[in-house]
Amino acid sequence: MASLNPVLRRELKERMRSRVTGFVLTLYLGVLALVLYGLYSNAQHQQFGGIDPLATANVGRGMFESLLFAVLLLVCFLVPGYTASAIVGERERETLIPMQVTLLSPRSIVIGKLLASLAYLSLLVVATIPLLAASFLFGGVTPAEMLKGIGMVMATGVVLASLSLLVSTVARRVQTATVMAYGLTLILLLGTFAVYGFEV
Repeated sequence: MASLNPVLRRELKERMRSRVTGFVLTLYLGVLALVLYGLYSNAQHQQFGGIDPLATANVGRGMFESLLFAVLLLVCFLVPGYTASAIVGERERETLIPMQVTLLSPRSIVIGKLLASLAYLSLLVVATIPLLAASFLFGGVTPAEMLKGIGMVMATGVVLASLSLLVSTVARRVQTATVMAYGLTLILLLGTFAVYGFEV
């Protein structure tokens, strides 16, 4: 059995022991909980005066789609922020050269950094599942659709993490890498909305 990538092991230890990780996760879930509460309150007002199964299913689907959209926006905001400094941060702290003179290949270093970012992304997505599952109380959403939605968020996170890591390898400062990563993310978001608008 192959051993765990040393860079990934170190990143996971540092990140999971950091207070910032717990704070970000708490804030992330807090924002989603507020969104879910707002959607639930709105659903209760819509159901006032009687229960219509079809309307209830539509409410459930609307809650699911709105919450999934909020998750996607938060992922687009968080992933570039904590990935853009992966390589350039090591360079600024002057810890990249000692890492390069070890037996680790450049490819192993980059893969370890990417997997560490994806591990944190997976933590955020898994923590979101109970909130997404609340829409099942109203119906209108199948487990398959929920898995597709989560897969879409993960796929988006992988693309953003990869682009942010690419930026981190070419930038000279963390601030520059962060600005470039968020700039690329904004371009992708605006481009996606533009293509969607043309199709509609």
